[in-house]
Amino acid sequence: MTPSLPSDALMTRSTDVLTTELDGSLLMLNITRGEYHGLNAVAARIWALLEQPTSRTALVATLVDEYEVTPDECAAAVDDFLTQLHERNLLTLSAA
Repeated sequence: MTPSLPSDALMTRSTDVLTTELDGSLLMLNITRGEYHGLNAVAARIWALLEQPTSRTALVATLVDEYEVTPDECAAAVDDFLTQLHERNLLTLSAA
């Protein structure tokens, strides 16, 4: 899968999101849109890493170190997840 987001962009969480942990997952509320989203443990880890501006490359490197996944599999999953976050206005992009 080709990333739909700029590969050199720094990404961080949108400030319009409230979160809480619930039964091992993360529940999110986009306060601007009034939409709820649930994240599993791996997605919640990515969300935690997005607390500070970070790049796609840094996210993938961290996750490959932490989970038993190949770099290609990880990159594809991260690209998909970041695209979903961006489409739902949960991700802020800035130039590197």
